[in-house]
Amino acid sequence: MPLPSFGFGHRPSWEFDAPEAAGAAIEEPQPQPIRKGWRGKVAIVTGGATGLGRAIAIEFGKLGSHVAFCFVNLPGRDVTEQALLTETALTAMGVGVHACRCDVRDRDAVEQFVNDTKQKLGGVHFLINNAGIASDGALWRLTAEAWSEVLDTNVTGAFNCIRAVAPIFRTQHYGKVVSVSAHQADRPGFGVANYAASKAALLGLTRAAAVELGPANVNVNAVAP
Repeated sequence: MPLPSFGFGHRPSWEFDAPEAAGAAIEEPQPQPIRKGWRGKVAIVTGGATGLGRAIAIEFGKLGSHVAFCFVNLPGRDVTEQALLTETALTAMGVGVHACRCDVRDRDAVEQFVNDTKQKLGGVHFLINNAGIASDGALWRLTAEAWSEVLDTNVTGAFNCIRAVAPIFRTQHYGKVVSVSAHQADRPGFGVANYAASKAALLGLTRAAAVELGPANVNVNAVAP
C-alpha cells in the first residue's frame, strides 16, 4: 500500500523474536492458510472519514479489500456527512463496507467495533491506526485536559485497537498493523509538547507490539507522513 516509509524498510529493526529471558515461551497458535494479496482481505482504518484516513480507506478499496472505518464528531466538527461520502465511494467499488461512530479512547467501544467488523465483513487482516488529534500550545500553557486528550487519543487509542485485533491476528497467524506517527516524534517544533510526546510514545508501542506479535506472523510498523 503506497504509504510513506518511516525509514525502517519492509521489516523494521525492532521486529525480532521475543527474548527468552522475558519468561517462559508463549505457545503460538498453529498457522492457518491465508492467501496473499489484498483482494478479499479486511482492513480497519481508524479516523477514516476524512483526510489521510479517507485516502487510506479508498486505496484499500481500490485494491479490492473490504473496509471498516470509524470516526467521531468533535465539538464544532461534524464529519457524519464526510463519513457517508466515504462509505458511498467504497460501496461503489464493489467492496464490503462497515462504517461506525467509535471513539478509540473507549476500549469497550473499540472491541465492539472490531467484533462487528469480523462478523459483518468476514474477518480482520489489516489495522491502520490513523485516528489522532492535536492541541497545540506552549507547554507552560497546556492544560491537563489538553495534554490528556491528545495522549489518550493518539496513544491509548492505538493501544486499544491493537489489543482488540491481537487475538484475531494470533489465532489466524497473520496480520498487519500500521500506525501513523509523525516527524515531530523526534524533531518537535515549538508548541507541540503533547503531540510530539504522543507520537514518540506511539513508536514505543509499535516496537513493543512488534516484539510480542512477531512470532505469530504479525507485522507491526509505523509511518510518518
